[in-house]
Amino acid sequence: MQRSRSWFFYLCAIEGAAAIAALLAIPSEGGRLSPARLGLIGLIAAAVAAAAMLAIAPALRIPYPILL
Repeated sequence: MQRSRSWFFYLCAIEGAAAIAALLAIPSEGGRLSPARLGLIGLIAAAVAAAAMLAIAPALRIPYPILL
């Protein structure tokens, strides 16, 4: 029987959330976020969502989704 590695996905989600907080903490010129920063935040948010889904999947007893 394979051991659950959901702790790793929780750690990835926390690390991604810290990266998003760091990106939002950096002051921007004019008080607006640049498109590049918004793109980085979007990519990291997608990775955080995927890691959270993979962490929660074993607890809900659903199979891991197939990544296309």
